[in-house]
Amino acid sequence: MRQNTEDIASRLNDQQVAAITAPAPVVVMAGAGSGKTQVLSVRIAREIEQGVPAGAILALTFTNKAARSMKERVAQMVGERSKELWISTFHKMCVGVLRKEAQRLGYKDNWVIYDTDDAKAMLGRVISELGLDPKIFVASKLAGVISAAKNDMASWQHLGGHRGGNYYECLGRIYRRYGDWLKAANAMDFDDLLTNTYEVLLTPALQSWQERYRSVFIDEYQDTNRIQNEIIWLLTRKHRQLFVVGDVDQSIYGFRGARWRNLLDLENRFPEAKRVVLEYNYRSAPRILACANSVISNNNERPQKVLRGTRPDASCVHTVIREGKDELASAVAKEVQSLKRSGVAGSEIAVLYRTNVESRAYEEAFLRHKIAHQVIGATRFYDRKEIRDVLAYARLVHNPFDLAAFSRVANWPTRGIGAISLEIITEHASARGLSFIDALGDTEGLSTPAEKGARSLNLILSSLVSYSETYPPSDLIAHIADETGITSIYQEEGAKRAQDRLENIEELCRVAKRYSDLASFLASTKLYDAQDDIEEQRGEVCLLTIHASKGLEWKAVFVVSLHDGGLPHLRSLEEKGGIEEERRLCYVALTRAKDHLYLCADSTRGLSQFLYEMPENLVGKALPDPDAHLQRRVARPHSKARCLGS
Repeated sequence: MRQNTEDIASRLNDQQVAAITAPAPVVVMAGAGSGKTQVLSVRIAREIEQGVPAGAILALTFTNKAARSMKERVAQMVGERSKELWISTFHKMCVGVLRKEAQRLGYKDNWVIYDTDDAKAMLGRVISELGLDPKIFVASKLAGVISAAKNDMASWQHLGGHRGGNYYECLGRIYRRYGDWLKAANAMDFDDLLTNTYEVLLTPALQSWQERYRSVFIDEYQDTNRIQNEIIWLLTRKHRQLFVVGDVDQSIYGFRGARWRNLLDLENRFPEAKRVVLEYNYRSAPRILACANSVISNNNERPQKVLRGTRPDASCVHTVIREGKDELASAVAKEVQSLKRSGVAGSEIAVLYRTNVESRAYEEAFLRHKIAHQVIGATRFYDRKEIRDVLAYARLVHNPFDLAAFSRVANWPTRGIGAISLEIITEHASARGLSFIDALGDTEGLSTPAEKGARSLNLILSSLVSYSETYPPSDLIAHIADETGITSIYQEEGAKRAQDRLENIEELCRVAKRYSDLASFLASTKLYDAQDDIEEQRGEVCLLTIHASKGLEWKAVFVVSLHDGGLPHLRSLEEKGGIEEERRLCYVALTRAKDHLYLCADSTRGLSQFLYEMPENLVGKALPDPDAHLQRRVARPHSKARCLGS
């Protein structure tokens, strides 16, 4: 049903009204649950109603779910005009820019995106090629190092000269060679989507993108890294029509390169910007907010802000402390059963933990107690073997230079192309600048079995390319599974797992029906995030990390890592600013709860200092005296924290 922006604005509080009416640029410091998505949506709709073309508005956020929510809200207010809006994640926006501009950087139009697994495989090849020890230069670790360097705008020369010494010199060589292989494969990794967009915006193309997007909205600005910050500066420095929303207290992605200071530094680049603070929380009951406020108030490097409750306090804050992780998991399962008996749906309950490794005890406990649940962030749909296999063929059809895809399918299903033969074909393609499909047609140097396999694969891929020119992606996916023999293998196997794999391929075909072209479909499979796995209609309890819970909410939340070394994590004690980021992580976890908050800990590991930072009148009576308890000594909460709970 269509809604009028003025009617909606009349129901907003004074802080929200100030945010949607202030002249740009505007920096909104929005507390958890303070209605920031509503403010963003109303502001966008209001600009459209005031004559700003919807096609001139760019709105960016960090999850597909948040982008969909924003677009749906705007559509309810402005109707069909919302179709011209570009509301997406940062990376999806970059894909859109690079689909039009990548040729400026030397890429062919059919470039593809490499995910983390593709990047690790490519780095493994580089390490081997350079004759380096894979035990010293570990591909999985190097992927993180290079990702951080790209997000921090550091070149291979900088990385190679960092601190000096042979190790860093080798690191620089790996970084450089990895980039060369990516370019040869006509591929970009996730970080290249950002760095290459930045490079495009340093060319004359900048002017056309500045003119196209004359009004820019950014959600969760505290989660931007250095290069994202620079991209936004390039796009907005001319028209200065920028509206950002963020919350330093919810900056929890430092390990990905996020810089919460970007939010504060905007006011240096835009000194005319108006700052608006949103403090009224519409999600959580006051006692839950008291716990969150008192924890986060112990952080020193933050703009002062206190969440203020707007709901009646009918909620409960519980502490669940048991000896041993299995005992704790069992106690949590029983509390979940009690909540469900009281009428709380399973889909309105979440168990949040600091790291994925903690999920196992809760999965086992929920199975024992017959509680339907879904684990978010486990093996994702697009990470399953059969899906990656079929998509690798599709990627080769789209981009015959894709080395990671070719390496995956060359001998699957088995066709006699072993590691040595694969290397011969790869070197042959590289030396002559051939696509892998063309390189398969020249079998010089291959053994007889490998020669036969290469010719067979050449025919299959050539046939698939011809097929893709006539039929849509969904038909191509089904055709790939049949023509390559993947379907036959699983049909002959006949086991339950094989049947599941066939059903997953069928689901991939259904997903592909949403897309009219192969490039868009393949990009969508890489721009998938953990929250896309949540199936809200199944009535299942969600098990997920606190990081994955950002932006979500439930009636009842169990925070199950409040023991020593859990939250805060042990590693945080060794990192500059680590304890403050862990405290922000705790704050995010607490503010996911609407009505019921369960603070859970395994007492055999000692209790988290964050528990002792919460209001004494809410949780203190349930905790052992820290001086008597056998754990690392922690201070009792200061008086400010106790007052917030009264």
